[in-house]
Order: sequence, then C-alpha cells, then structure tokens
Amino acid sequence: MPAGIGEPCHYPAQASFVRELTAGRLERLLSYYPQAIAISARTGKGLDRLALAVSDALSREFVYLEVSMPISNGRLAAHLADEGEVLSRRYEDNRAIFHCRVPRRVLGRLEKEPDVTLHRLSVFE
Repeated sequence: MPAGIGEPCHYPAQASFVRELTAGRLERLLSYYPQAIAISARTGKGLDRLALAVSDALSREFVYLEVSMPISNGRLAAHLADEGEVLSRRYEDNRAIFHCRVPRRVLGRLEKEPDVTLHRLSVFE
C-alpha cells in the first residue's frame, strides 16, 4: 500500500520526499503555490478537484460552435475535424450543420468563410 503523508515509503525514489511531507509542510507548500491541488494516490482525495481544474484549463482554449455551411464545402468540414472535435453533424436541405469544439485561434478563419454561419454554444447545449 502506498505511503500517505508522514507514513514511511518503501519506494527509494519517493521515500525522502514522502517522509518529509508532513501536514504542516504540505500547507506551507500549498501557500507558495495557491493554484496547486493536493491529491492522495492512496485515498483519491483531491482527484475530483484536479479533474475539474484540468477541464477548466483546457476549456479556456476552446469554444463550442454550431457551424452551418454548404454541403459542398468539404474542405471546411475537414478543417473542423483536423483542428477540433466534431461532436455531431446533421444535414438540412443543402446545409451541413456541425456541433464542434475548436481552438479559439481558429475562430478568425471561420468568421471569414463565405456562406458560413457560426453560433457559439455553451458546453451544455
């Protein structure tokens, strides 16, 4: 079983760090790095908070869009798939409608595309 805070560790590479990481030292370490998230491999404590922080950090770089374009614009459809993640697609008349997640840096190019309509979505739409 892995060692917890202040418990001895039987893995030489981690032993000195784990032995020295008492609750007081952990608090001091976290005070130096206020954005840090303490986790425990043994109990799983803090993993939910870590997952949320990673998700938030990644989401800042991406936007969720509904992109409507002519079906004939296969080049743009491929670009959406290459640069981002296509979450769904449907076809109405001569239009292809994509729900996708793309990096913010791609927005400028998409806004310049002729006959393309963009609608920003919340993560939950």
